[in-house]
Amino acid sequence: MLQLIDPSGNVLRTDVVEGRSVKIGDAMVMPAVDGWEGLGGYRLETYVAPEPSFEERKEIMKNDVTVKREEVENSGFIYNGVPVKTTRSAQNMLANTINGLKNKPEGTIVKWEASPGMFVPFDLPALEALSDEVFDHVNSTFLRKEQLFNQIDAAQTEAELDAIDINSGW
Repeated sequence: MLQLIDPSGNVLRTDVVEGRSVKIGDAMVMPAVDGWEGLGGYRLETYVAPEPSFEERKEIMKNDVTVKREEVENSGFIYNGVPVKTTRSAQNMLANTINGLKNKPEGTIVKWEASPGMFVPFDLPALEALSDEVFDHVNSTFLRKEQLFNQIDAAQTEAELDAIDINSGW
């Protein structure tokens, strides 16, 4: 990244991408190049973002944990040899299908397309068992997130924070 500096030495922007155009007032600099100096004393220099503070690192790490939790929740799993989707949409469809089957005669079968061209029959007890597995899968992601948040909050040093592996244990 480059930073745009005005003639007085004030940094106007720190998000200039090298090789792209940058607008200065009504004029354009094409392309943005490190070390460029223009009319009126404007210039572009390499911008090195400051390292985040310890507390900022904790917040960044918590955000990364939240993203990871959502990825794991949506990643699905294999149930009795059948791939199961666990996106929010799939979870809602499962709940709606269970509710619908409760209003149908006992033994009613529905067929779900588990993967393209793979249709799997389910009755109400089978869907309820699957729902329990989906619930456990989703719940485990929240439990792991809580565990990691507690570890992050408890960290007192950079080394302790660096030792937390947010990618394992899911």
